[in-house]
Amino acid sequence: MAAKFTKGTVVHQIVSVVSGTVQSFSVDQESGDVQYLVEWQDADGVVHSRYFTEAELAASATTDMIGSPVVKATPASPSTL
Repeated sequence: MAAKFTKGTVVHQIVSVVSGTVQSFSVDQESGDVQYLVEWQDADGVVHSRYFTEAELAASATTDMIGSPVVKATPASPSTL
């Protein structure tokens, strides 16, 4: 199999940005950090959920189907971490 990139090629990571809804939160018993359980649906319609720390999330305002504001959690961009 041939390598897709050669030595010295400038590359960037392909990352799927998660945009979902906070389902719950908890406090890590070891570190004391607040963690948020976020649920989202991927491009194939599969529902996923996982915990994120506060530092990994930022609130993003959107609207629901009837136009009411809804606040969702999205991971912070890597440049802001």
